[in-house]
Amino acid sequence: MPKLTTLLDSRERVRFAQWLNDQLNARGISKAELVAQLGYDEEASTEVVGRYLLDRAMSVERKVVFPTPYTLLRIANVLELPSVATLFRAGYYAHALAEIRKLERFSERWYAADRLQPVNGLIAVAQLRDRGLTSSDRYQSVGPGQSRQVSVIAVPTALAVQMIVAWLPLRGDGRFTPESDNFTTNVSSGKYDRLFRTATSEVDNLEPRRWPRVLRQAHDILNDSTLPPMVRRLAAAELVHHWARLLAPTFYDSVRKVFLKPPNTTT
Repeated sequence: MPKLTTLLDSRERVRFAQWLNDQLNARGISKAELVAQLGYDEEASTEVVGRYLLDRAMSVERKVVFPTPYTLLRIANVLELPSVATLFRAGYYAHALAEIRKLERFSERWYAADRLQPVNGLIAVAQLRDRGLTSSDRYQSVGPGQSRQVSVIAVPTALAVQMIVAWLPLRGDGRFTPESDNFTTNVSSGKYDRLFRTATSEVDNLEPRRWPRVLRQAHDILNDSTLPPMVRRLAAAELVHHWARLLAPTFYDSVRKVFLKPPNTTT
């Protein structure tokens, strides 16, 4: 079972506490109201929950207390924040990885139900037509690949790959583009909440030992407390990106081109 430790550094923890406070304010919910919706006793719990949050006008010298993944997911539910995005932002990467795996298994269900056989993670539009299907909210177009054939990819798989690129960067990755920021905003604003909730409720949890080997290795590294947090993040990122690349190589490469600015780009 994942250790209950965030892998964010001190500065990132501050930014996360500020972001969480922003989400509370944007919804017009007070700390006392949050505590009540979480079902906690009011007086002591309001003080504890308040330590999870940091107003941008406050001194960042104050130590940020981090909620456990369980508490964080309860807060995310109250604020209607997508669980996987919140876990990634909080540095609970091992937990986020479990949600990523659910998304891919959800895509596998769709393929089976629609009698589709992806090649390198993609479905030719002609194959959709043969099954009497269209590019609906299940599948999104990815344009012509090397075969010059327009293809589609299951939306859960596309989301999984995009979240990996956007929220678990590799060593040496440069600055992110506005397209990456737009994707992050769309996910955080609830655009895909229904899909996330359906995938979480309909796909059973699998023990990490039953995951693909490369994801099992990433999971083990993320939970190896003998390693420094940054080493765990970067080593696991290499493995998770390798899995994403195997999953849909053409789509993975295109996401990196869209989300990351070329080296030596100053703007």
